[in-house]
Amino acid sequence: MYDDSKTEQADAEHASLGRAQSNERAIAYDEAETKRVLRKVDFRVVPLLTLLYIFSFLDRSNIGNAKIAGMMEDLDMSGAQYNAALTVFFVPYILFEIPSNMALKVVRPSYWIAFMIISWGTG
Repeated sequence: MYDDSKTEQADAEHASLGRAQSNERAIAYDEAETKRVLRKVDFRVVPLLTLLYIFSFLDRSNIGNAKIAGMMEDLDMSGAQYNAALTVFFVPYILFEIPSNMALKVVRPSYWIAFMIISWGTG
């Protein structure tokens, strides 16, 4: 049988969330299907993001490693010149981070990540 009290409760929940009241029912997902989809996402996305994070960390830490390895003596740099080199490196990083995140609202993340990987590799 059809229970009117459950319908009224569901309509009240929709209204409290700022949604228009309707007769549509919430979609119930099977637990096995949910696990399957999450596992698929985990196996495809997490390794790629881990690799990108490692490359990003290496890219940002290389200038510090070069300093420790004797770059300042080899290039006869002063402390101010080293700081200028850091500024030149990090300013574009900071400036392009916000537009990159805004581009994700326009372009699908799968295309944007592929574009970033290719452009980073050819730069």
